[in-house]
Amino acid sequence: MIPMLPELDQEIETSIISLIEKIAHLHGGIHKVTAEAMAGLVETVNCYYSNLIEGHYTMPADIDRALNEDYSSEPAKRLLQEESVAHIKVQRLLVERLKQEPQVNPCSYEFITWLHKEFYDRMPTEYRTVPARSGGLTLPIEPGQLRPVDVTVGRYTPPEPAAIPELLRFFGEQYDPSGINSRIRQVLALAAMHHRFLWIHPFVDGNGRIARLLIKAYIVKIVLCVGCFWSPIRGLARSRDNYKDMLMSADSLRLGDYDGRGHLSERTLRDFCKFFIAVCIDQVIFMDDLVDPQMIEVRVIGYIHRRSDEGSLRAEARHVLLELIHRGELTRGDAIRISGLKERTARDLLGQMLREGLVVSDSPKGKLRIAFPDAVREYYFPQLFLPRDKVPSGPPLK
Repeated sequence: MIPMLPELDQEIETSIISLIEKIAHLHGGIHKVTAEAMAGLVETVNCYYSNLIEGHYTMPADIDRALNEDYSSEPAKRLLQEESVAHIKVQRLLVERLKQEPQVNPCSYEFITWLHKEFYDRMPTEYRTVPARSGGLTLPIEPGQLRPVDVTVGRYTPPEPAAIPELLRFFGEQYDPSGINSRIRQVLALAAMHHRFLWIHPFVDGNGRIARLLIKAYIVKIVLCVGCFWSPIRGLARSRDNYKDMLMSADSLRLGDYDGRGHLSERTLRDFCKFFIAVCIDQVIFMDDLVDPQMIEVRVIGYIHRRSDEGSLRAEARHVLLELIHRGELTRGDAIRISGLKERTARDLLGQMLREGLVVSDSPKGKLRIAFPDAVREYYFPQLFLPRDKVPSGPPLK
């Protein structure tokens, strides 16, 4: 699968520097506690769009309910909810592991098979088989086990099973962030490793899901986020056809004497990396606009005014929410004072805001924090998710 990285030309280097600068700007001006709430929202974003790439549409509200163990009575919807819970739990698990074990290489054979095992151990039984190549039979998906059979993915035939262990070991050596002595090259490796992992296609199924979890792991490992409230997965899903075409193109063999020195094409890998980095930049710009504190204020005020006009929520709720955006947390006494209401009325308002999930607290008397339940997301963060009529259809990638 050489080359592992394309040559670092000025165009790619300039794009990566721009990405790093934009991420640094994105983290400014947001209170740490508020940023943590937004990072939790991005977990749902990653899960929602990863499912879409697989051809599975799971509404954000259904994901939220499943995380609270409130599953649908409809079997098909419940399966999608269980898949979503598996994805989010493994996201959290990988972040915690990288935090507890800073020496871990997220591209290692061990980490990759661990991710697959953790994910499929949590998947419903119905999603743990795939059709065999012929005869109407099915193949079981063994959590954490490498692919034992030859497969075809569209027009692409991945490496034979016997080659996979050595390919994964080489993959881990080449993309180990600790062995890449330049931040710019680490970002380039993030892009390249995404394709090369899918090229290996190490598992019977789940390669796309694991590839996208690896994006998360690599971003965390190289500290390309603080709080991680941006992700390229939204952009990959929303440019799904182009994403698919770029992946297929990067599978190409060397295209002549001026196309690097490896077995595979350096030119098409460079094109894929440029596409991937452009998606990252686009998503950071989108999130920067979306989480700008002043713009969030405007949208929160608009939401509260709408609710107030309906008579379903007091207008004074905006004072509490706006203060939480900037301060991160409030004692209940401070929230009552800031509301400007009499104590009993203010306590009733806070009770309603807690029931609706507009604010959350760790205990009955604990400090309040802002939250982003499904009911407010389209108001606070427009276009973060796709409207139902804009959901793409088609087979999963790789």
